[in-house]
Amino acid sequence: MKPSTVSELARTILAQRYDNPQPTPEFHEELWELCCSDHSRVAIGAPRGHAKTTAITGSYTIAKILFREAKYIYILSDTESQAAEFLAEIKLEFQENQELIDGFGFKKFIKDSETDCILEFNDGHRARIRAKGAEQKVRGRKWRGTRPDMFIIDDLENEELTESDHRREKLKGWFTGSVLPAGSDNCIYRYVGTVMHFDSLLENLMPNELDENTVIESLRTYNLHASWLSVKYRAHSPDFKDLLWPEKFSEKKLRAIQAEYTQLGTPEVYMQEYHNIPLSDDNAYFDRRDFRSYSDDLRQALKDKSDGWPTYIAGDLAI
Repeated sequence: MKPSTVSELARTILAQRYDNPQPTPEFHEELWELCCSDHSRVAIGAPRGHAKTTAITGSYTIAKILFREAKYIYILSDTESQAAEFLAEIKLEFQENQELIDGFGFKKFIKDSETDCILEFNDGHRARIRAKGAEQKVRGRKWRGTRPDMFIIDDLENEELTESDHRREKLKGWFTGSVLPAGSDNCIYRYVGTVMHFDSLLENLMPNELDENTVIESLRTYNLHASWLSVKYRAHSPDFKDLLWPEKFSEKKLRAIQAEYTQLGTPEVYMQEYHNIPLSDDNAYFDRRDFRSYSDDLRQALKDKSDGWPTYIAGDLAI
């Protein structure tokens, strides 16, 4: 499926039901391009309020069903109730969007519960969507002789699941030991969320800035060559000159949001929610302005310098 297919569906058939719809941002086109890539595993860190759920868990998932590219889907979120809400929004399109129903020949729900539904089309094609919360059982679940062929993972982590080493390790163990092996041989994984902790599951899937394949830009950091095709987005550049979704989040609006968090004494929450960095410069142990990039030119200059530079190694166990 091409990204333009999802884009057209979202802008025409689905957009008519959005609350105060905005022009499709370039950012969403990028999300669909990532999700429609041939890579089986895609992880996206996106700022809060930038409609990532609408774009991926909603539009992309519906498109995969309508164009017969996925027939057994799992939606995973931090809680089962949250996953059920995502599923409810999808079902609503098949219940009330008449243009979608007529245009794609949707017939009825064979099964319709809060966390599980089976859709049937006029040509007899069927698709199933199940909703589960973090750490619930997903392995060994077959339907019509097949295992899931797509996992949509949306905001899998919350404050409770990332508050301690034990909780973080438990979630990672469940994800790697239960979720990843649960899919079929051709299963695809699309993981979207906001980074909640420096050692969170999503952060562990994000681009490593020390990796030579990682590219850092003003609004995104990405690595297209790792086991997970991963991209981390920021709502704006440090100087606010570049904005990820200027039609919805103007510089004035973002500065006002940032000022509110600062006034409340939680600047690190703003960094987490809008930059996917769960630590504010104001609260950091080290000031990034004190560091200098160790470039090839600097490395060669040090090598050529006869007396060299002194090297200091220190540790602070209190930190």
